[in-house]
Amino acid sequence: MGFADQQLQIQVPYSPDDTFNALKAVMEKLPKVKVDSASPATRTVAAEIGMSLWSWGENISISVVPVEGGSGVTVNSSSKVRTNVLNGAKMQRILPR
Repeated sequence: MGFADQQLQIQVPYSPDDTFNALKAVMEKLPKVKVDSASPATRTVAAEIGMSLWSWGENISISVVPVEGGSGVTVNSSSKVRTNVLNGAKMQRILPR
């Protein structure tokens, strides 16, 4: 991962299919997010986040895998502009919600 890349991993107590379906539905409703692809076979969502006051934009990949007791969710975020150092702080503000 590069300097402006971030990764977050969490576990949730829901089935991988339910988690993927909820994730896809929410991502499609977020105002500045454009879902590029969503694969139920691999339970992966690829999306882009548009520019904001704090960022030139980001590419995001989210994958859901089965783990004991539920699902593991991995979020990878990379800046569209490699010199954008503010994305790390932005991701930390957005993702815990």
